[in-house]
Formats: sequence, structure tokens, C-alpha cells
Amino acid sequence: MLGPISKERREDLQLWAALEALGASGVARHPLGVRIGEDPPDRYLIHRERIWGTELTELTVQDVRRNLWPIRRFGRNLQERLRARPFDFTHLNGRLVTLAKLDDSPMPKDDNLLLADLEAALAVDHGFCGQDSDLSQGLPQQLGTSGIYGDHGPFNVIVNPGAGNTDIVVSAFGQVQVRQSEAIAALGARVAAKDKPGNDILLVTCALIDEKGYTCPADQIIFQFLRDISASGVSIFPETPKHIKGILIHLWNSPFISHWENWNDVPWIV
Repeated sequence: MLGPISKERREDLQLWAALEALGASGVARHPLGVRIGEDPPDRYLIHRERIWGTELTELTVQDVRRNLWPIRRFGRNLQERLRARPFDFTHLNGRLVTLAKLDDSPMPKDDNLLLADLEAALAVDHGFCGQDSDLSQGLPQQLGTSGIYGDHGPFNVIVNPGAGNTDIVVSAFGQVQVRQSEAIAALGARVAAKDKPGNDILLVTCALIDEKGYTCPADQIIFQFLRDISASGVSIFPETPKHIKGILIHLWNSPFISHWENWNDVPWIV
């Protein structure tokens, strides 16, 4: 989405997406109303005379792998700088610039020099990957040198064909390893932090859009871990909450939602 996105708008996007998924699952109580809260709680869910204080939170892969955040931030910063000088990078319009993090190279503390280096390198038109290859007979043994920009700092840089639009898109990524135990621990810490009087319902969202308008595909790993563990019948909470009556775990912008409750007084049918 086009950022920046305010906290209030993100919370609305988070809550309404979860309610849509809950309603589609067929277990939501109807009608359900929403009212702004005092933070805490963030919102109130209302069903006839019953009102539940509802707290919103999110769970991302950065909660267990914080080294991913500076890589993604760097890619966004480079994209903004390239788009700010469209006449210098017309050869990148409609292209995908990929920055693959090299495992043994650390990110610089001050990335301004690296940003300038990549701008200078990408200002030279080397085409895009596969441009000089005949693919009519399948993939050749050698794909040629078009689009290959080599290593710059901790990144290997390649320019690929785009997805059909005319924007310059930069994708910076690194390898991510997440364990189920880490996902459970991160969820338990988040629930414990929100388990306070007045918070009846907790909505935990994975892959929520951030304040700059981006989502992280790796966040789907966290949701899938928690959903698989919950479906197996194993508790995903190290300790049962004292004040929270029900928890929704939602994969944002999708119909996939899981629910947990410790009694029947929740906004969905147990």
C-alpha cells in the first residue's frame, strides 16, 4: 500500500480483516459492532448487551529474527532513492532489482555509503537477466551477463524482468530460519504483555502491513507454525492467560484464522 499508514488506519485494517475472516469461518456471533477503546483496550467488540475489551497486537518473524529488519529497510531506502531520480534510471523502469544478502557479510552500521555505491552501479545499464538468451528451446546452460551487477558490500545484485508495471521495484532478502519453539515463545511473551484487566479478547495478527505499506512474506511462517501446533491439540501458550478470555490468531489479508478460548463468553461460537 502507499505509505505512510497511521497507527489508527493499521489497527482498522487489522481488526476488520480479522472480523471478515472470522465471519467467513461461520463461527462469529452476529451482529458484531466495534467501538474505539481507551488504549488499552484498543477497541471494544459489541454483541447486543455484551461488550468485550479487545487488544490488538502483531507477531512477525522479526520477533525471532531481528537481523532481517535492516536488510528489508535497506531495500526500501534504495527503492525510494532510485524512484526519486527517475530520469537517471529509466532503464530500470518495470524491472525488479534483487539484493541477495551474502551470509558471511554483515550489514554496515551506516549504510549511506553503500546506498551511494549501489546508485552509481545501477546507473549503468547492464540490461536485465535473460535479456540476451534464447528461451524458445528451454533454459540454456549459460544465461549470459545481462542484469548481473555482482557483489556490492553484503549484497549480490541482479536486475530481473518486472511483473508488468512500470515502477522500479527493489527486493532485499536474506535466509531466515525459524523454529516452532521460537514462534511459541514469541507468542507467549506477547500474550503475557497484553494479559491485563480490561483486555478480554486479544487479536494477534501475522503478516500485517507495516507503517510504510509493506508486508513480510516470511511472517507467514510464524502463522503456519502456530496454526499447525494448535491443530495438533498441543497448547501454544506456555501459561494460560488470567484476564484474556479468547485469542484470535489471523494471517492478515487472508481467510485463515485460528481461535482459542478458556470459556464460552467470547465474540464467537465455541
